[in-house]
Amino acid sequence: MAYARRIILLDVAYLLCLGVFIGIASTTLTGLTEWPATFLRIPVWAFWLSPALYIVCDFAEDTLIFSMLNWPSTIRSMAFTALTAFRTIKIASVTLGLAQVLLLCLLSYIWPAVSKS
Repeated sequence: MAYARRIILLDVAYLLCLGVFIGIASTTLTGLTEWPATFLRIPVWAFWLSPALYIVCDFAEDTLIFSMLNWPSTIRSMAFTALTAFRTIKIASVTLGLAQVLLLCLLSYIWPAVSKS
C-alpha cells in the first residue's frame, strides 16, 4: 500500500516534469530556429505529440499498476498485456521526444534565428 501511494505519486510528478520539459524544450528550440520555407507549415503543437503520448502512456501504466496493487483481483493476463503495451509505447515516445529535442538543438545551430535588433 505504501508503494501504491507514495511512489506512484512521485512517478506521476516525474512523468509530468519530464513530459512538460520535453514539450517546452521542443517549442522553445523551434522558436530559436530560422526554418526553411518547406518546414514553415509545421504547427508548433506537432512538437508536443511525443511528450503528450509519453505522459498519457506513463499515467495509464501508473494507474494500472496502482489498481493491480490495491485490488489484486484485477491481476489478469490482459492487464499484463496492457501494461507491456503502455510501457513499450512510453519508452518509444520518450526516446522519440528526447531525440526530437536533440535534433532541434542541432538545427537551432545550423539555422539560427536572426536577431532583428
